[in-house]
Amino acid sequence: MNQHNLLLFAVVIVCCPQAIIAESVQSFETTSIKRNIQSATIVASIRHNRTGLSVSEGEVYQFQSQGYWIDKKYPSDATGFNNPFLDIVFGEMKRVPNGKFFSLICEVGQYNREIINIGELIETNRHYTAKRSGELICYANDVYYAYCNNKGSVDLSVWLMN
Repeated sequence: MNQHNLLLFAVVIVCCPQAIIAESVQSFETTSIKRNIQSATIVASIRHNRTGLSVSEGEVYQFQSQGYWIDKKYPSDATGFNNPFLDIVFGEMKRVPNGKFFSLICEVGQYNREIINIGELIETNRHYTAKRSGELICYANDVYYAYCNNKGSVDLSVWLMN
C-alpha cells in the first residue's frame, strides 16, 4: 500500500469506523411490479442494495430513476456528478473507477457478476441487453469505505422492452 492510500485509509478509519467494522447489506423489498415495470429504492449509504428485481439473459431493459442522494455535501441524481478534486484524490478508489461519483451502478448477481452503469444508461437514454440472468444488486458509485457520509436514496424503475 503506497503512502497516499495508507493516509486515505487512516482518514476513513477515523471518519467512518462503522464502514470498517460492519458490511451494510439491505434486505430487499420490491416497491411495485406492474405490466413489466419493476421498482426498488436504492439507499446511498448501503453498499449492496438487494433489490428483488431480476433481469433475464438476452432481454432488453429500459431504466428510469427519481430522487436525489448526497455524497457528504454533493447532491446528485442517479446519473452522478463530476468533481475534478475528488477525481484526482479518490477517482481510482471508486468501485467503478471510470464511472462518475454517485452514478447508480447495478450488478447482475452476487458472484461472477456483470456490472452495469445504470446512471450512464439513464443519462444517455440507452437500453440495456442482459448478458446474464440474476438479481440487480445496486449502489451509488463511491469509495468502498466511504458510504457512512452518504444520505438519501433514488427510486429505480425497470421496464422490460421486448
